Amino acid sequence: MIFLRDIMKTKIIVVIVLTLLIATAIPVVGINKNMTNPTSLTLVSINRNEFEPKDIPPSWMKGADQHQTQNSHYGFVINPQYYIAQEFKPTKSDLTAVALYLFDWDAPSDIAVTVHIRESLDGVDLTSKTLKANVKDYNRGGNWVMFDFDDITVTPEETYYIICYAECGIVNHSYCWYFDFGNKYDRGIAWESQDSGLSWSDLEDPWNDPLNINVDQCFITYYQEPPKNKVIQFIQSFLEEFISLFPFLEQFLTIVG
Repeated sequence: MIFLRDIMKTKIIVVIVLTLLIATAIPVVGINKNMTNPTSLTLVSINRNEFEPKDIPPSWMKGADQHQTQNSHYGFVINPQYYIAQEFKPTKSDLTAVALYLFDWDAPSDIAVTVHIRESLDGVDLTSKTLKANVKDYNRGGNWVMFDFDDITVTPEETYYIICYAECGIVNHSYCWYFDFGNKYDRGIAWESQDSGLSWSDLEDPWNDPLNINVDQCFITYYQEPPKNKVIQFIQSFLEEFISLFPFLEQFLTIVG
């Protein structure tokens, strides 16, 4: 049995797990993590190959304000019932886009993923963006996905929320949002909702486990226009990775330039 470390799901009760075992004959096991709340988050192991997350292309950090780019190789499911949110405090007055680190867990390719920006978890949308998923953008190893919405003005040092969910998806056919433990972003915390955003609980200590606390989602906010040309992004990422393998090329290119 191999842990699929990229998959950590919200609120999977034993009945659902047993139903999956019977209906699909896939060895899925729910493992409770000493939870004080029996309906809290659940870790799942599954007999599949382990997925390896990818590093963010350096070009995607241009024009960035707030960010948390480290990941634990785990992600929270997003679907019509399970919403995930991340607090952040901008230092700039413009907010032009956000990028989220998402991955595909056997999800249908036409699922739409929506991001809202709000001043409170249950407040009105300041702006939003919906993108149709496809195998190129949200692959199983994970990709950074750009949500380039209409620009808005924000107040520096005030708290805002990135709220993300998908229009469809079930427990083992969903998209997931990567996160990390250990308070990697100290200007806000992560939240989750099990009832389509009607009520929220924080993810500071989701399993009552001292080793797995202070969750923050993987995200980037932008105060300038974000990278848009995917061809240019691909070329830049390829060249940056190639130069990192052959450091002497960077000095050569500097001299030539």
